[in-house]
Amino acid sequence: AWMVQKCMDCSLLAADEIMNTIYNADFRDELRALTLPTLVIHGDADASAPIDLCGRVIKDLIPSNTYKEYPATGHGIMISHATQLNADILDFIKA
Repeated sequence: AWMVQKCMDCSLLAADEIMNTIYNADFRDELRALTLPTLVIHGDADASAPIDLCGRVIKDLIPSNTYKEYPATGHGIMISHATQLNADILDFIKA
């Protein structure tokens, strides 16, 4: 409910502009240039950012990364899998 309300609080113009920006952004060169350890976490059931177009591509572009794929998980991973996500982030930081 909190996530839906955040989306509903956004103006239609702002929502449209962010979608246009995201759709047209190309960060492949920047991702290839990353030199610091990076954690990539993605749900394999994400309908708004499909894993084959986003998570798995990013994993292959970043030279040094830790990749976590959450099965049957959608876009709101920080809500639906908060405990697992926090544990994975802490493990990454400790490593």
